Amino acid sequence: MDLSSLNLSAAEFQKTLETLYDQQMPLVAQFVNLGRAVGGIACLLYISGKVYGHQARAEAIDLFPLLRPFAIGLCILLFPQLCGAMRGLTLAVSHTTDSMQRDQQTKINALYRDKQDALERSATYRDFA
Repeated sequence: MDLSSLNLSAAEFQKTLETLYDQQMPLVAQFVNLGRAVGGIACLLYISGKVYGHQARAEAIDLFPLLRPFAIGLCILLFPQLCGAMRGLTLAVSHTTDSMQRDQQTKINALYRDKQDALERSATYRDFA
């Protein structure tokens, strides 16, 4: 299998995955919103339960243990934006590494052609050919 055909099939696969993602996200948007609502309510109930427990025991409210569920609640609330940001970041990295790979492959191909030309010009190659 040729390396260029492998790169072409990987590019086609990536394009297929991107179109699949773009087609499926509107279809699952209601499920994402439902999950966000359930997760947000669960975070609020957890935090309010902890705060109520502190108040019921007449203790000071310790905020640091509540920061983790609060951060998780924010991530649930901003889930589509976080997914979009991560997708944008990974696409940028992917496109950059693809362009670097194409540049390096072009240089390797040029060096291989130079090597083949040098071999064809050598006396040893002419003797065996």
